[in-house]
Amino acid sequence: MNIPDQKQMWNTKHGAGEHATHRDSPAEFVIEVEKLLPRSSKILDFGCGVGSDAVYFAKQGHSVLATDFSEMVIEQNRSLINLPNVQFSVQDITAPLNYPLNNFDVVYAHLSIHYFDNETTIKIVQEIHKVLRQGGVFAFACKSVNDKDNANGEEVSPGLFVSKTGHARHFFTLEYAKELLYGLFEVKSLEEKEMKYFAKSSTIIYCIANKI
Repeated sequence: MNIPDQKQMWNTKHGAGEHATHRDSPAEFVIEVEKLLPRSSKILDFGCGVGSDAVYFAKQGHSVLATDFSEMVIEQNRSLINLPNVQFSVQDITAPLNYPLNNFDVVYAHLSIHYFDNETTIKIVQEIHKVLRQGGVFAFACKSVNDKDNANGEEVSPGLFVSKTGHARHFFTLEYAKELLYGLFEVKSLEEKEMKYFAKSSTIIYCIANKI
């Protein structure tokens, strides 16, 4: 089975305003992460979607480069969000990151790095490591293998499923998260939680780690 074009899918979703109601609702995770950060941190937000978490970081005084591979949502964010310390940019996170080495204090990825096969995911984490400063924070959240959506789709590579609607998602285990970070990051917290996401219950793996 070929994986459907995910960029086209998300452009369509954002064009239809599917996530627009969440534009003013930051995730619980961003609030937890922000409490741990030094003031005026330089943050790279991977997969910013409608920008709610980027705005939350900015309102706490941080400088944010908020990226997404959907040109549609980046255009929407640029027209709707006007904060001096938030910049929106189109970024395919599977491509090499064209930022200086050791450039960011934080890379934040809320439900954005769990769409790829193992080889691609490893490369993404390696690129994140390059652009973070020494000791910098890598905070991410991904769907767990214990999430009920895991049963709704066809497995196209280990851990990577495509749903009947064409949505590709890589379901993580705690052990897989540790393996991704091994030798690159020191895990500060790693846990699996039940949470409400888009009015339904989801099982999410949360991780906060520091570059070593």
